[in-house]
Amino acid sequence: MRLSLFDGSLLISDDSFTRLFPSEPGFRAFLVDAGGEPAPDLARRMNRDLEPYGMQAVLAVDRLREYHAVESTYLAMFLVLGGLGLVLGAGGLGVVVLRNGFERRQEFALLDALGFEKAKILWIVLSENAGLAAAGILVGVAAAAVSIVPVAAYSGTSVSVGVQSALLAVIIGANAAAVIVATILAMPKAPADYLREE
Repeated sequence: MRLSLFDGSLLISDDSFTRLFPSEPGFRAFLVDAGGEPAPDLARRMNRDLEPYGMQAVLAVDRLREYHAVESTYLAMFLVLGGLGLVLGAGGLGVVVLRNGFERRQEFALLDALGFEKAKILWIVLSENAGLAAAGILVGVAAAAVSIVPVAAYSGTSVSVGVQSALLAVIIGANAAAVIVATILAMPKAPADYLREE
């Protein structure tokens, strides 16, 4: 169990506490066993009767829900930041492919002059860039698996294969789109001009 009612607390015996901290006037938290009475009714009655003393009774289930709400908020924030990272990563890949293509325009012009069809040149460059992107994705998936699988197995947490597969498909699609668009933009429109510069 990842969350506990005692999160943020240090449990010690009453004798040790009063010996080490004699100036503490009393207790700040109590665990109450409702016995046969319904817990929500007991909590309402305690809040009503002991309100002058600052009593605030909270059901254990509600306290755990509050902890889970905080954890869910953090996970949602990291999910948004992770999505932003994926977008930036795909955009960065597109910029690198585009710059590489601009630097190799003379090479593409030479291939065009040697008789290679434009579609064939485009396919060669696309295959090269797609292979590099695929290698990067495979390394990332392997690193993620190495870090997630042991933690999931140890904690007994179930991992949704469907969600992970959908996320991987989005990553592959975004990177593929970035590679295709950047490669098409990098191809020279008038190869002869770049060949003259060479």
